[in-house]
Amino acid sequence: MIALASTFSFAIGAHAFFTFGRKLNYVWLGLFKSLLAFVTFLILLMFKGSLNLGDYNSFIQFFLSGFLGLGLADLFILKAFLILRPGRTLILTGFQPLFVGIFSFILLGHSFAWEKLYGILCFILCTVILGQEKSNGINKDTYKGIAYSLIGVILNSFSCVLTRLACDQSPMMDSIEGNLIRIFGALVCFILFYRFLETPKLIKPFKLLKSKDKLYLIIGTLFAAVISLILYMIAIKEGDPTTITAIGITLPLFSYIFEIISDKKGPSKTMVLSFASFILGAFLIL
Repeated sequence: MIALASTFSFAIGAHAFFTFGRKLNYVWLGLFKSLLAFVTFLILLMFKGSLNLGDYNSFIQFFLSGFLGLGLADLFILKAFLILRPGRTLILTGFQPLFVGIFSFILLGHSFAWEKLYGILCFILCTVILGQEKSNGINKDTYKGIAYSLIGVILNSFSCVLTRLACDQSPMMDSIEGNLIRIFGALVCFILFYRFLETPKLIKPFKLLKSKDKLYLIIGTLFAAVISLILYMIAIKEGDPTTITAIGITLPLFSYIFEIISDKKGPSKTMVLSFASFILGAFLIL
């Protein structure tokens, strides 16, 4: 239930990121998200009144988890949002249980359920169908968007296992402390890209937004980068990484519902077929 709540929170933020990703530079958007989340976690830590950063190994694991999963992976996923839209991008998260299972088998010694490969085949079929999507004028870049999304999924999967390793290493650390380090890692990642890529000044794009857009961006960021992360880390600390990730594949459903409501029009036939393959794959995975 906690993992499902985390997924729903991220879906709210994903729609906000797509909305403003069309208006703002995606690297700027990632840096803004990380800065706001980092400040929020610092405030939460002040109210908490104590600080436990764990030992050296867990600190590095949390940092790398944030750098790769919340930083580098987000850059690829935000870029994919602009090409495929959130519903189509996040449907590819169906591959994440496969990659998490592989990384968990290698790093955590967990068993790998080979019978779930039937579900993975459905996700591959879903991706092939998605690649034939011709609506919204995005067909020529669809495969590029799929590649960006899959890279993000692989990085997120490795990040998930690193987070579990860090939690096992320092079990006394809570979700706020662990996520503070993860967000710090993401912040370092975005600062590096912001420094070396041609991006707008930090404050100017935010000032150009209307008041309601500023509020929507802030609320979306808090849902995706604070509430979702707190719930996610609680879930990953107490449960099996592969199972938690499998629950997370409900994300495309929430995201696509928000997309349909926002666009005020029904899904295309290709998207319906892709989603049907996704649901079958999710059933086999779970």
